[in-house]
Formats: sequence, C-alpha cells, structure tokens
Amino acid sequence: MSQIAGIHGVFTNDIRAEAHHPPLDGPFILENNVNVMGQLSGDEMLVTARYVVTATTDDEDYPETAWTVDFKTIGVWELNSDAEGISHEALQSFALGYGVTTLHPYARETVQNLTGRLGYPGATIEILLSPMMGEEDIEIADPDTFEAS
Repeated sequence: MSQIAGIHGVFTNDIRAEAHHPPLDGPFILENNVNVMGQLSGDEMLVTARYVVTATTDDEDYPETAWTVDFKTIGVWELNSDAEGISHEALQSFALGYGVTTLHPYARETVQNLTGRLGYPGATIEILLSPMMGEEDIEIADPDTFEAS
C-alpha cells in the first residue's frame, strides 16, 4: 500500500490477566486466539489485534485452567498526505497480512510479562508464520463484537 508513510507507534491496552488457580504445576497447554481489525482514523490507519491466551494443565482426565490473559495490541500507521480511497477490503487485508505480523512480537512480550507477574513461568506464544497463506488461525474481527471481553 503506497498510501502508508510508516508505522507511528505500537501500544497495548484493555489488559485483563487472571490466575484462576495459582500456582498450578505444569506442563501447560497454551491456547492462543487472535482476532484482528483494521480501521481508518483521520490520517492514520489503526490495526488492532486482540489476544486471548489460556494455559491449562496437561492432564487428560482433569485439565484445569491455570491462567488467562486478554489484551489488545494496536499499531498506528501514518498515511501519506495524498492517501485517499482505501477500501475496507484493502484495510482488512493489510491488517491480516502485515499488521498482525508486525504486532505479534509485542504481543509475545506482553504474554511473557503478564504470566510472569501472575506467578507463573513466563509463557511464550508461537511465532506467526503467514496469516495470508492460511497457515494461522487468525480471524478478521466483527466490529460489533470486537469490544466485548
């Protein structure tokens, strides 16, 4: 997208971290759900990736939830002054193909930090390979339900 001047900033908000049964002994199975959404805001493009990561004990008979972290990582891209007419489809394609892969390292750091603060070993979520090639289970968010936690 030639309309983009560059990334302006990355921040994390709407953080919720819960240790449901602290501390449980591992090993843990991590489930990572990611939804992404692109939005235009004036001369900026925002990509929001919502992460919900849950760790459960690796016990087939009685798995227990150890912790859950839920947060949003937002990237702000500055648009060129002559940018115009970015379609909804192009915006969502950018969010899925480029935005979420740019934000994912920040999300990995957030998960590690939060789980350590919950009293557990810092958890590391997987690296994203290629959301556009269908190798990841990332969904474009529905704006009507994206804000619900």
